[in-house]
Amino acid sequence: MASAASHRHVAKRPRPRFVTREILHLGALAALAIALYARGFGVGLVGDDYKLLDAALRAPFLELLSGRLGILGYYRPVSRELYFFTWGRLLHFDAIGFHIVNALTYAGVVAVFHRFARREFGARIAIAASLAFVLFPPTGALLSWVSCAQDLIALFWGVMSLWLYRSGRSWLAGVATMLAILSKETAVVLPFALVALEWLPAGKTGAAPPAGSADTTAEGARARLLRLAPIFIGVAVAVVIAVTVRRSWPPGTSVAVWSPRQMLGAWRLPADFLRTLWPPDTVTGIATSWREAPWLLAIITGLAMLAVPGFAARRRNETNRPRSRTSAWPALQPDHRRAILLGLALLVLGMLPVGAIIERWRGYFFSFAALGSSLIFGVLLCVIPRWPARAIAALTAIVCYGANDYYRPVEAAWAPARHPHVNYAFFRSTADLSDQLMTSLSSMCDLFRTVPKTFALGVPHEIAFETALGPALRVTCRDTVTRVRFLDEIQPADVRADFAVLRFNRENAQFEFERAGANLRARMGEGFTISGRYDVAAACYEAAVAVQSSNAALRYPLTVAIAASGRIEDARASWRETERRGFIPSPDGLANQVLPPSAGAVDDSVRRAVVALAAAVVRDPTDADAHRAFSRRLLALGRVRAATLEQSAAYAISRRNDDLVTLAESYEAMKAPAEALSAYRRALAGPLDPATREKALARTSELEAANPSPRP
Repeated sequence: MASAASHRHVAKRPRPRFVTREILHLGALAALAIALYARGFGVGLVGDDYKLLDAALRAPFLELLSGRLGILGYYRPVSRELYFFTWGRLLHFDAIGFHIVNALTYAGVVAVFHRFARREFGARIAIAASLAFVLFPPTGALLSWVSCAQDLIALFWGVMSLWLYRSGRSWLAGVATMLAILSKETAVVLPFALVALEWLPAGKTGAAPPAGSADTTAEGARARLLRLAPIFIGVAVAVVIAVTVRRSWPPGTSVAVWSPRQMLGAWRLPADFLRTLWPPDTVTGIATSWREAPWLLAIITGLAMLAVPGFAARRRNETNRPRSRTSAWPALQPDHRRAILLGLALLVLGMLPVGAIIERWRGYFFSFAALGSSLIFGVLLCVIPRWPARAIAALTAIVCYGANDYYRPVEAAWAPARHPHVNYAFFRSTADLSDQLMTSLSSMCDLFRTVPKTFALGVPHEIAFETALGPALRVTCRDTVTRVRFLDEIQPADVRADFAVLRFNRENAQFEFERAGANLRARMGEGFTISGRYDVAAACYEAAVAVQSSNAALRYPLTVAIAASGRIEDARASWRETERRGFIPSPDGLANQVLPPSAGAVDDSVRRAVVALAAAVVRDPTDADAHRAFSRRLLALGRVRAATLEQSAAYAISRRNDDLVTLAESYEAMKAPAEALSAYRRALAGPLDPATREKALARTSELEAANPSPRP
């Protein structure tokens, strides 16, 4: 008895010392995670954050859970709809609040992963694997972008499923598996990971078998399947929910973002996963970090080294034997081999669903696979001597921080690329632009409510502006109505009613709000005539004349716009009314409006020719031949905008394809290649004489080569 007690006492003696070191290692690991990723708290809401939060703020709860109001193609109610409804709508969290929730979720992932690995493989492998997982570079994106809560929540329920299953709580593990899949579809591989775990051979550390079961190595397939059954039931429930909900979506959207054909490129997955460990421009990022905060890199290096556990001490009788240098490396123990086997299974399984996503694979898509690679890397840190292990951990930490400190767009040649290597620097710059736009717009919330609609004039159709003027503006103004639309959405009824325009000043990155009056409507009418929105142009001029009926300068463009819209008789009636009121411009006056402002720029013979052509259009503004001749002369004189307006009117009245080709040439002179290319294509769709067709084909090819369409 005494001998047994003494043996137990001796066997337990090293444990308290390592427990103390374990607390030190875990404390260093927590501090390292803070040093690496705390800067993500400064990133505001961007992109999908606003879209999903906007849906949560506007929709009734049950309608929100349908998934139709967020981003179609994915159904992730746990990590999208419920997440933004709870924290955004019920608790009114801002970006900082969401980051706190995400940080706590990530801490939960690491804690449960450590708990699971400690139970399965021992404390040292658990610490080393947790350290490797924290040093996964795409974590910078996971903790910078609020919408990456989807990945974090799926990871949390994934590791909870592993831990609960190994604790003998199969039914709870099934629930966790269901929640993981409803957080992100890539978690569908979890059941197969649990199958691998079930058939994993027992190790020296010997995680206890599930409660109420015999030794797992001696059990039959029936007992194993009974334990796995709740997991597959959880998968089935998640699939049934997702399929049922997706049936209510618009046709073609249910699986639009997934493609089995995309798996043909799955052979690139291992290389792309390795690329996430050393993203492009990592060296530049490290250099940037060193210039900006060398003290922080020193702290990160020290914490990474401190977090590395030492490998287990050898028995005394082994240390007394002389041995070679290589014998200082301990052989792989059973727990090491088990960790490597499970790590390989998680690594391969975590990659597979990524292959079916129709876009360039982003680094954070591999976060589940990173659990597997972390187990493998953790074993490496445990079996090599402490100082080499510390050096590797320190270098990996520097790479992780530097890889997130610099971003340069990298496009893929073989698949649609949407920033495959996004990181903290990417989301920081994106959020800075978003915050700047929203700061300018937030001061106009009350102004937007004073008019039925506001139209963005001269604002580029870019994702940042589309988000800012749509969901981001609704979230910022706490509004459920779309107040601002792009100008191409405007209709004739809109310009006849009260409206405003919103311009963007690129010099100071500020928006400018202007309520529509007669002058603004007239300027817009000219632009719409040039661009071919003839019905809107006519409505603009009609509304402007209704406000300023005595403004003679509006009468000629009004009649031209009405004629261009196809209302020839209305245009002639308008011109007769103009003549009756004495508002018809003189040919000299019209020529002076379109000729160069410098008096000596045009000689008398040219001026007389222009006056004669102006007299023809004044005599009959519905005559396409008169507008065509006037346009050609103005284009020859370099009056490009006026020439394009006249040529647009000529085409609208005549509807001849050769006039459309000439209009395309005018667009080219205006430096508007997109409009020119569209006009050439429309002209080629109809009849043209051979010479004109050949010219149009040549210019179309040249414009297409010079202005390739963006990839989807």
